[in-house]
Amino acid sequence: MSETGDDGGGRLPPGYHLIPATVPDRSQVAEAARGRLAALVAADRYAEAAALARTLADEVLLFGPCEEIADQVLAHDAQLAERLYWLAARTHQLEGFWATAGGEGLAAVAARDQVLAKLVGLHRTNRGE
Repeated sequence: MSETGDDGGGRLPPGYHLIPATVPDRSQVAEAARGRLAALVAADRYAEAAALARTLADEVLLFGPCEEIADQVLAHDAQLAERLYWLAARTHQLEGFWATAGGEGLAAVAARDQVLAKLVGLHRTNRGE
């Protein structure tokens, strides 16, 4: 594994690093915002969830429903989708770092890799490959 957190497979777009520098905000306000996002996603109100996500700091969005929102806004807001996919990958990376036993770390890494594949696909689409 390189210092960026990439395992050498070249899956990360240039300029991306998986070693988390941002940790989630665990304040009551941040938890409430993540709860509001989750409620909007559960109600299939993705436009409202996306609007709220645009206003929140990365530290608040970590451990929120970033991937679900990104999947819904990808077609019309690639920039927001990229940010949210990246935060979803970082969330899974943190889950892997903090995992205890029972395969939780492996599951988090697998989830992270699935999100990174979406991010790489987004970059390829934007570059016209």
